[in-house]
Amino acid sequence: MKTCYKFVLLIAFLGIVQSPALSLSQEVLDFFTAPGDGASTGLTTDGASLFSASVAAEGSTIYELETNGDIVSSFQFDGLASGLAFDGQFLWVSELASGTLHKFTMGGDEVGTLTTSLGSLAGLTWDGSNLWAIDNVNSTINQLAGDGQLLNSFTFPVAEDLPTGLAWNNGSLWVCGSLLNVIYQLSTGGSILMSFPGPGLNATDLEWDLEFLWVSDIVTDRIYKLRVTPADQIIDARVEFPGGHWPEAWGRADQKPSCDTTVDIDQEDLDNWHNLNSDEFKEKMACRRKVNCYIGDLRLDNQTFDVSDILIETIRLNDSIPVMFTKNCTKDYASSAASSSNSSWQSCYEVKIYNHLDRFNGRVLRVRFDATRVFKILGNVNAQDTVEICVSGYLNNGMKFEGCTFIVIVGDNPLDVDPESPLLPRKFALLGNYPNPFNASTTVRFELSRAGMVELEVYNILGQRVRTLVKQQMTAGTKQVVWDGTAENGETLPTGIYFYRLITLEGKETGKMTMLK
Repeated sequence: MKTCYKFVLLIAFLGIVQSPALSLSQEVLDFFTAPGDGASTGLTTDGASLFSASVAAEGSTIYELETNGDIVSSFQFDGLASGLAFDGQFLWVSELASGTLHKFTMGGDEVGTLTTSLGSLAGLTWDGSNLWAIDNVNSTINQLAGDGQLLNSFTFPVAEDLPTGLAWNNGSLWVCGSLLNVIYQLSTGGSILMSFPGPGLNATDLEWDLEFLWVSDIVTDRIYKLRVTPADQIIDARVEFPGGHWPEAWGRADQKPSCDTTVDIDQEDLDNWHNLNSDEFKEKMACRRKVNCYIGDLRLDNQTFDVSDILIETIRLNDSIPVMFTKNCTKDYASSAASSSNSSWQSCYEVKIYNHLDRFNGRVLRVRFDATRVFKILGNVNAQDTVEICVSGYLNNGMKFEGCTFIVIVGDNPLDVDPESPLLPRKFALLGNYPNPFNASTTVRFELSRAGMVELEVYNILGQRVRTLVKQQMTAGTKQVVWDGTAENGETLPTGIYFYRLITLEGKETGKMTMLK
């Protein structure tokens, strides 16, 4: 009977061989044969023993196992078990082709059921407060309240895969993708954090015991013990500070009792994002103690991440300055609330998420740093100095992100220009490239009316970035950059149409060029 179940499932999975980009490494430490004569479809742990479900046509058997695979005990379940979870006291069993969850004592006595609105339950897990379950009818992953109502629900993000197993990992979810035999780590909002191939042929369910990942495979008929290691990679982030200029006076704001240090950033500030001459900027320049930082465009190779996955408490400016707390919140309160799994601690930080801001793709996280503390770590800086500022932190999957930019330190009048200096451009402009079409190389020209961070990138016709030509602080004036038609790795790119995008503090523009080889 077991072979028949595996054969039917394997037929359904044939023909799909491509998996998403992988960002985790796995090491198989041990494995043993799954218990029972049926198909192994559920897996959980109570911290000491493993529990595995074996499903056959006449029903299911739930086994308690030693971590070496030895059977400790078992009990029968009349339905087709599709997932297991332990809530600290009871064992929960999800039923295939049903929206009902069954609650058992550890001795195998059924003591209750939980009815949900879900169609056909698959994987099951417990997050410390609530159950999570997969609905295979619409490939959704759902957080359930104690009465079975939905608290949170999102669609499994890989349309070509089928989720069948769930495990909780301290703020994120492990999910088995059976069709592609891929194990994903997802945020509770559905973003893919990391992934890696299953150890066998068809990962069906899994469990995280705070140290190791256990994976049940319905085709190889084994339960694997894995050590999972994040790849030693850093997620690249776009980090921006409005204006790109910091007045020296911010470093002395704590010495001015008359300063109104409660001033906040409002819509008018955002409307004057880079306008140093705006009334709002001048009014708040000397006394504002809050440095606003915008973080977005989290990317590692071709994989993107959402800013909601950032752990705010881990963010640091130049590896030392944390995000500011709100006025009515203390560090002790935040630590106490966080340790008790109370989500209110997040409101302690000076943060906000925007669905869109100019120059960013996707959502953007705004955080605030104490300006006086920032200037203290910068040391002895003066007007016209340029300093590099890096902001880093961690996502809830344990991966680090980092983004750097350059800031110009200005005096009391940041718009002063030396009257004897050469005439500077009055506005930002992309002047195009010459020659166009080109063979060996082409030169891109542009004008900057003031100093600031500049990025110049080349994209192919599919929208894929193939080369970053400039990513640095530049002075005002007319600039030119040569591109030799090569990619980031030095390989010569093929004949075709390419686009170049110029991003500055004053705006962004795109040009088109044709390479003929």
